[in-house]
Amino acid sequence: MYGIDRLADEILIVILSRLTLKEAVRASVISRGWRYLWQFTSGRLELKWNSKCRRTEFVRWVDQVVKLHQGPSVDEFIVHCHTMGLINADSISNWVHFAVQKDVRVFDLAISGNDFPDLDKFLSISNALKSRRNGFFSLTSLKLDHANVKDEMIEYFLANCPHLEHLCIKYERYLKNLNVVCPSLKSLRRGLKLTFNFRMFLFYRSLSCRQRCV
Repeated sequence: MYGIDRLADEILIVILSRLTLKEAVRASVISRGWRYLWQFTSGRLELKWNSKCRRTEFVRWVDQVVKLHQGPSVDEFIVHCHTMGLINADSISNWVHFAVQKDVRVFDLAISGNDFPDLDKFLSISNALKSRRNGFFSLTSLKLDHANVKDEMIEYFLANCPHLEHLCIKYERYLKNLNVVCPSLKSLRRGLKLTFNFRMFLFYRSLSCRQRCV
């Protein structure tokens, strides 16, 4: 214990970044000097709702994590809110803002049929971060599950995420005429509740396989 306490904070943060969020928070309790180190982790932030937690408590928890995190980047940001009903639109916007701000590589968002910010809202979020030329420059994997997202938003992601390799859009009702033009894309997964007039145009030179979400 004493040997670990002598390690520099930078090394401890690297160690905590290899843990899950809950494990990192628990580890931070070991020593008073570790108490806030989880806030600087840069690995995987995974927040998943379960039936033992009230909806408002879970949303408040995600909001608190987003607010307290101070590290410059996060590799993976995963938020799953299945079967939770209505979620405050400002909270969802704040989560997206966090993902943009932290320049995530993997963004996995399941929001129980709630609306994903539209293009104008997203651009206002991205433009507020003057240090970024556009949102999600480092994004390699995007999964939107039960998120009401429009064609123009997906097309913006595809046009402005030069490293995007994996895209999954599951059970989406707003898509009508989606143009997928993304040379870097390697896998496209679909699990859509399509309207009768839905059309998809695909162009991805490096795509080796198409898979369906299950």
